Amino acid sequence: MALHGDRGQHPPAYGGLVDKHHAARELGVSPKTLEAWRARGEGPPFVRLSRTCVRYALTDLRDFIAARTICR
Repeated sequence: MALHGDRGQHPPAYGGLVDKHHAARELGVSPKTLEAWRARGEGPPFVRLSRTCVRYALTDLRDFIAARTICR
């Protein structure tokens, strides 16, 4: 799966962490959906760097998608 960076740029090189906007685009959902999933303890794993700073590892997003891929 090809991942596309924020605002036309490559994902950050600092460990492959991306913000909620990038993560939402990769998953095809809105940032509000990610927020709701976090509040309910659902969705992909995330990293809380501070009270207001949440990031997602690109590998976790890929794993989240792969776990939900249905092959028929």
